[in-house]
Amino acid sequence: MVSTLIVRPAAPGDLPHLVDLLVQLGYPVRREALTGVLDDLLGDARYAVLVAEHRETEWSP
Repeated sequence: MVSTLIVRPAAPGDLPHLVDLLVQLGYPVRREALTGVLDDLLGDARYAVLVAEHRETEWSP
């Protein structure tokens, strides 16, 4: 197996994971509150919201 870290722009579908992360980091947030903030950030070209994904894939030479 090969571990790969993918960094990509956030999407609305990432919201549940972002809420979980913020709570784990000690920033309690309601999903409804973060929805508006994320929508505003994603709709404004001055900002970038990135997420990282860990993927496991089969290695083939």
